[in-house]
Amino acid sequence: MLWSKSFVDTDSACPSQSVRLRAGDTGPSWGGYSVGSHVHNVIQSLITEEDLPASDHLSVMELVAAERLVSNFKEMEIKIPDERFRWRCEQSLVVDVDEDGGIAMRDTPDWAIRGDNWDPARAAGETLFRIQPDLFFVEEDGSIVIYDWKTAWGMPADSRLEKDVQAITYAAVLAVLFPNALSIKFIWWNIRYKRGHMIERLSEEWAALARPIFKACYARDKQPQAAIQEDTRPGEHCGRCPFTADCLVETDEPTDDGDLYRYSQRLAELSRGVRANLNQRLKERTGVLELDGGVKLGPINKTYQRWDKGKKPSGMREAFEELRHTDGADPFEFFDVKGSLSDWLKSLPEHVRLAVEPHIAESNRQVFIEKE
Repeated sequence: MLWSKSFVDTDSACPSQSVRLRAGDTGPSWGGYSVGSHVHNVIQSLITEEDLPASDHLSVMELVAAERLVSNFKEMEIKIPDERFRWRCEQSLVVDVDEDGGIAMRDTPDWAIRGDNWDPARAAGETLFRIQPDLFFVEEDGSIVIYDWKTAWGMPADSRLEKDVQAITYAAVLAVLFPNALSIKFIWWNIRYKRGHMIERLSEEWAALARPIFKACYARDKQPQAAIQEDTRPGEHCGRCPFTADCLVETDEPTDDGDLYRYSQRLAELSRGVRANLNQRLKERTGVLELDGGVKLGPINKTYQRWDKGKKPSGMREAFEELRHTDGADPFEFFDVKGSLSDWLKSLPEHVRLAVEPHIAESNRQVFIEKE
């Protein structure tokens, strides 16, 4: 089957989604990527001096966000090489993967390039890995430089970037394409924050890091795909999945215990999504909707009390001392351990815990679902 950095990430988040995508299933794309995708296309047009991409699919505020990011890119004045450095922009490259994680270049079929002919299902029976660097070029000393444009709000930690699947696999493939290159640099350019982060390694170091990833992809292809497709793992990624409508709700309740548990998890994720959508809609209401049972829907301002900043400890001490000196009042009717007693005991200083432990009794109960 056809693999890529995004397919590897998806396989970790939800194997079922990964199998369906690599089998050629499609669905509506998540709108959260629209600005980033457009900015990538604009940057490509600026580099290649081609016509700018259409933007009629973006809303007013998305257009504002995209314009800000493009402006940031121009202000960064990132070095773009000329033709002498054999640069390539948004080129799809595909390698064959063997059972030991070795790779070999092959011609890139048109069905492995995102576009009208995209059809990853045609990779059935093979293990292929696809990369598409935003830009790469050959420096004067023969080393390779890879650029990757990032537009997301999040700023990943350096330790995470050091293990990034995209950097490792992209560099390993280019090490095969350019066998004489001694080193390869991978540079993340965060356009939103106008910052760059570079990792440079020898070509053989990149290859050694990538081999276990490629080997795992090959082994994954040998597993029963139907069984993998049953492995759904609900989480925040459900909101970005094109198959959410099929997956989260089933017409027939599962009978197997494991399937029933997974079904309950999907329903819980669906409930979170519905509540999030409801909250967003209620923010837009201009009046309050009253339902039976005293339920009111809409923006309602409520007054509540909270501790003044930094004064909770002193306030608690004052209350405890006053209760201690109040006839007929037991302070412990008002002050109690909240949450798990075990966690509370662990939080105590050792000498305090040792003084309390003689007053504690052990018990047990039966549980039916245990989570780490």
